[in-house]
Amino acid sequence: MQNTLWYAILGIIGCIMIWCTYKKTDLRLYIALYIFTMGLAFFLDYFVLILFDAYAYHPNVFQDNWYDNTVGSSMSQALFIPSLLMLMVTFQMKLRMIVFLLFGVFLIEELFTMINIYEHYWWKSWYTFIILFISIYILKMWRNLLKQQIPFTRFLTIYMAITTCMQGLTIIIQAFWRTHHYTVGWFSELSRDSIAFNTAYWMIYSLLLTVIVLYCFSFSAFTILLVGDFSLNVILEKAGVLHINQYWHPVLFGICLILVLLMIKKLDDYLFSRILK
Repeated sequence: MQNTLWYAILGIIGCIMIWCTYKKTDLRLYIALYIFTMGLAFFLDYFVLILFDAYAYHPNVFQDNWYDNTVGSSMSQALFIPSLLMLMVTFQMKLRMIVFLLFGVFLIEELFTMINIYEHYWWKSWYTFIILFISIYILKMWRNLLKQQIPFTRFLTIYMAITTCMQGLTIIIQAFWRTHHYTVGWFSELSRDSIAFNTAYWMIYSLLLTVIVLYCFSFSAFTILLVGDFSLNVILEKAGVLHINQYWHPVLFGICLILVLLMIKKLDDYLFSRILK
């Protein structure tokens, strides 16, 4: 419980930074930039945390270490880190203030390590400092590109929205309700193997889904998608990659997918219906 409280405080700080930031900029621009920031953070965590086991979060929400890692990662990479970066970019902070805040992140990471709610394997806190410092300039560049409303920025923003939504949704139902899991033999730990494949699966699949949302959003496209998604899940199940519990069904994957895409289409209409200013 004590571990969870520390991560909850981190999340609350993130929410406060979000509240302070979104009022200072165009809401459409803010959401688009936040999605991109969160997507980058999740991509980094996939390689550093899941594939290369650099560190571990210990919020103690799940007994399973890897599902517990996803909770800690969500508090950090979906909330605290993106909101901090957005704060620095939105308020156009000077170098001295940026260094000061990033040093604060360094101290938080060291504190979490010291009280054993976060653990380094080969990672170092100063790696985080450097990556976040570079990220600020990437976000500034991306913000300027978003304002130009070029097709690439729209595509990547919607792609980031779809892949983070689908990754998050599928891992949540795996962790809380044990609906399904994957076994591909990448790792000896069952949950790590499942999370690693699930994330890679949606990183690739979301490219197709983004094309559907942006360029061929129609009833017929959804019908083909449902049939194709059902068939793919059946093939994965027959191949012994996908394992579904008795109270779940491959059709439910498709229903969840369609609901998410309908939501993302609304998001796309809202974000890109006019030039961001």
